[in-house]
Amino acid sequence: MPLPPAIPTEPDSKYRYWEAIECSDANGDLNPVCLGTASTCDDGTARLQTWRILNRPDQDPRTATKIGAPRCAAPDDPQLPRADEDPVVTLKDFQRLGIISSKVSIQPRPHTLIRAHNNFYATAETQNFDITLIGKAVKVRATPGSYTWNYGDGTTRGPITEAGTPVHETHWGEETATSYAYLETGDYNVQLTTFFRGEFSVEGGPWQAIRGQAQVASEPVTLSVWRSESRNVSETCAENPEGWGC
Repeated sequence: MPLPPAIPTEPDSKYRYWEAIECSDANGDLNPVCLGTASTCDDGTARLQTWRILNRPDQDPRTATKIGAPRCAAPDDPQLPRADEDPVVTLKDFQRLGIISSKVSIQPRPHTLIRAHNNFYATAETQNFDITLIGKAVKVRATPGSYTWNYGDGTTRGPITEAGTPVHETHWGEETATSYAYLETGDYNVQLTTFFRGEFSVEGGPWQAIRGQAQVASEPVTLSVWRSESRNVSETCAENPEGWGC
């Protein structure tokens, strides 16, 4: 079933609008009973009703809804009731929701050895929020998408999609997809930023993507990098408690 001629709107508008006289339905068919009782404008013309439907070619006009009340206006001078548009969750709204940051884990920790690979991994979860915008109930979903590491020695990595996973202690020091090795001893503050993708649903409607990503920083974690030395000794620590390495 073809849609009536649309009122020009932005190309990426979520909705498509058209206007018809007050006593017609979404298909443009007139209701004779309504015509007999409807009031007219000062110039004797019928009042106009604005209709709205999702801006998709497969939509049936019978799914359209009325927007606002009938009014007197020329067809070539539409007044679209933008206040009746569904709210849109912006990136600014998204970042204000209080998204919980990722948990930072390092193996081994709190101490490691110079030039040994340290396994870094992030633990993050999809989070859901219920908010109200312009009087409508909106559900928001935040999903972790990528991660940027700052190892504290001037080196950064990311954004990368790998969150990393824990490894058994028998594999500590081995290279992993998310590992990093320090070339100097010292104490380093490791920082992580997680980028969350956002989606929102207005009053049970379809999920829509939020433009942009929320950047959520985790609490820094300190890692101490040590140097190891080995020597040959002739006595055990039990025999000589003051010996080297005891």
